[in-house]
Amino acid sequence: MSAFVDATLLRFAQDAFVTDLLNGLGLTAIFNATFDATDIALQSTALGSISARSYKVPTFETVRSNGTDERTSPDAQRVQKERIVPRSGRLEWVDVAFDAVLNTKVQTLVAPLQSVTSQTLEQKLGGISSMNRCRCRSKSSNVEIFNSANRASTILGA
Repeated sequence: MSAFVDATLLRFAQDAFVTDLLNGLGLTAIFNATFDATDIALQSTALGSISARSYKVPTFETVRSNGTDERTSPDAQRVQKERIVPRSGRLEWVDVAFDAVLNTKVQTLVAPLQSVTSQTLEQKLGGISSMNRCRCRSKSSNVEIFNSANRASTILGA
């Protein structure tokens, strides 16, 4: 068995063996396992350069946890959380480690920003000169939320 392991480890020194192995696994599958591409669509993949190899490399597992955080006041809310802490789990030994460049062509699924428009509360409500007039033109709760978030007691001097 030891001769088989040694021969297999020596085969990793050959670029052709590593290229055939990665192509056999599927470059698209490797990309999808590595990246969570939500804003891009993968068009094509190609294997680039393969760097120097390391043998018997220590590494740590990534710890992943899923859960729900719940807040009960002022209104009940539940938030799904996923926590990923790389290199903080158990110690593992990797027989062969190497870096391979994966060349990809992708298409962006989200539209690029054409313009950004900002608007103040005064501009949105139009021509306000006091808090009372502001409250009359908008829902009172929205104005109070805006003011408390921005620590404002007045918008314009009366």
